[in-house]
Amino acid sequence: MGIERVLLQQGWSLVPRKGWIAVKDDRDTFHAMFRTDRVGKLVGSKFYVTVRDIRAVAERQILEVGLQLEQVSSSSDKDVVYPGFACEGVSETTLQAFVERLHDTIDRQVEK
Repeated sequence: MGIERVLLQQGWSLVPRKGWIAVKDDRDTFHAMFRTDRVGKLVGSKFYVTVRDIRAVAERQILEVGLQLEQVSSSSDKDVVYPGFACEGVSETTLQAFVERLHDTIDRQVEK
């Protein structure tokens, strides 16, 4: 799957879970800023951004690169909705464009 390679290229790690894959940023500064080490999750062929503080920005970025916005409720808090998109059939160029924008947004927040 192209999305996994694109996520790894940004320096994030992929941690298999039961039925999904956690996308993690192992930097201490990321954890200090967002109170988690998880950027997102891969569920089947779909990627969701799980950083609550940048949810609105992630939604806009998904749409800006021409992807169809999807949402899924958090399994631990049904009031939290994660934005995401289906990766199947999406070019690697489009995936890279989104992931680079997301990474830049995170970096700007972490470097404040």
